[in-house]
Amino acid sequence: MSEPADPALLEALREVARAREGGGADALVLSNREDGPVVRCGATVVKAHASETDPELLRARIGVVTAPELRELFLQPLLDEPLVVRGRLVTVWPLGAPIDPSKPELAPFRETGCLAARLHRVDLRRLATRLPVPPGAAPSRVKEAILRLAQATDSSERRAIERAYLALVAGWQAFGARHAGRAPTLVHGDYHLGQLVWHEGALRLIDIDDVGQGDPAWDLARPASWFATGIISPADWSAIVAGYVDAGGPAVEPRDLWASLDLPARAVTVQSAARALANAEREGRALDEMELGWVEVCRDMARDVPG
Repeated sequence: MSEPADPALLEALREVARAREGGGADALVLSNREDGPVVRCGATVVKAHASETDPELLRARIGVVTAPELRELFLQPLLDEPLVVRGRLVTVWPLGAPIDPSKPELAPFRETGCLAARLHRVDLRRLATRLPVPPGAAPSRVKEAILRLAQATDSSERRAIERAYLALVAGWQAFGARHAGRAPTLVHGDYHLGQLVWHEGALRLIDIDDVGQGDPAWDLARPASWFATGIISPADWSAIVAGYVDAGGPAVEPRDLWASLDLPARAVTVQSAARALANAEREGRALDEMELGWVEVCRDMARDVPG
């Protein structure tokens, strides 16, 4: 979790949503996170982006996801320009139906992989001749999480996560060298089931804050991490991979998936553990079972670091 949002900001977002719906209807808070509060009124969803969001980058990302070749992949914003509400950049969206986490047997795992492949196969060069395509933000999020962790109290968990990050850094250069010749693709930047909704009978991507160009392996990193840490089953992971490969996704070589995915999946696990520990300390609570699992994976990774 993040810090709770400013109540005045939430009320301002409610007013934006009510205005879009013609007033009168109640506006519900869908997310109370300070770094991305979301409210809903009727069929309208209003999101305030993190306070450090660059307005030009956000405009560029809106331009990307509203390009003709992306309209069947991303939920489409109701406004082409972000609003500014109480000093925060705000975007307005139609309501979509999220994937129900309580019914994993109904989750569209194969479709999830297929949608990622379709995104990665968009002609990036052609797109970039018409509009600016910013870099994807996924790798930088790992470093941000470690910097935030540095403010937490010293503990064996924190040291394990930091040493796991050192193990990542040691392999980062070699990973980059192996993939230096691979052309970048369009990427989502934070790809997982929580970033997908059903809208008008079709599966659509949401959350554009990290969209850009980059290594497509990072979009499979979180599902791969969830598989490696037991959050999703081997069958569900296999369905994601099958959907991705069958749709021509370029991120992996089917005969050796982990050559491309191992380091990004480890990086996302470190990022998840760092965020979890920092959040748990701020909230004055213990780590839950899933968060403890991420820390344990980091302990295993940390053993590769001498000293």
